[in-house]
Amino acid sequence: MRLPRHSLWDRLRRDDGPRYEFRREIMKLLVQLVVLSLILVATTGTACAAPVTRAEFEEWRGRFVADYRAAAQADNRAEPGATPWTAAQAFNTSLWAEGIADNALDELYAKHTLFPPDRAKYVTPAGVLLATAIQNSDFAGDGGSLPGEKLHKKLAKQSVEIVYTKAWDDGDRVDEFLRKSFKRAELKAPAGGKLQRDVYPFLVFHRVDGKLYLAAFSREFLEIINAITTMQIATQSRPDTRVPLTPSARAS
Repeated sequence: MRLPRHSLWDRLRRDDGPRYEFRREIMKLLVQLVVLSLILVATTGTACAAPVTRAEFEEWRGRFVADYRAAAQADNRAEPGATPWTAAQAFNTSLWAEGIADNALDELYAKHTLFPPDRAKYVTPAGVLLATAIQNSDFAGDGGSLPGEKLHKKLAKQSVEIVYTKAWDDGDRVDEFLRKSFKRAELKAPAGGKLQRDVYPFLVFHRVDGKLYLAAFSREFLEIINAITTMQIATQSRPDTRVPLTPSARAS
């Protein structure tokens, strides 16, 4: 004769004196732990964030390149009565509206270095190099999710995603520049979905409706632009004309 099977809940709520009280307290504790875990996930957004994939990064890169090309073609600042330009509007399909990447592009635009110049110059403008670096960038790994305030105060109360990127094709010279800048023996993207500073270039993203939007350029990524510009200047024997971005325009 088979005895009836009881669920865990049936056994826990069975009224058998002191043991019942003990089991009830255990169940209450388990429920509290589950609720606490859900609250942590809701408030930080980092407890179970899925890693960024190559496909997601490439999809975002396509949107950014399309925004850049459209913005360059539509640039009419030289015309009388031109509409005031903002990166937030021009790159509205690829930039996160609450991020700081638009500050960087606004600065470059104000200094006439965001788009290709009308006449050739001996040094490629910083903004053109930046756009080219993104267009040529390749996914090098996921750096995990973390609270935005760890990178910049304007990103506070939001989670951001880190993506390591290889964004140059002039391997040895740029690698050497970055190794010296980061004070590293080798240049290799960290493994394990973890952010490490001054190790490898990365971009900062935020997810909106499941899609990536650029939140900030890291100082590590901007070192790529410094490397290429420095090499161009060295070959021309000209003064250093790099365009540094202010702290409000890049992740710390």
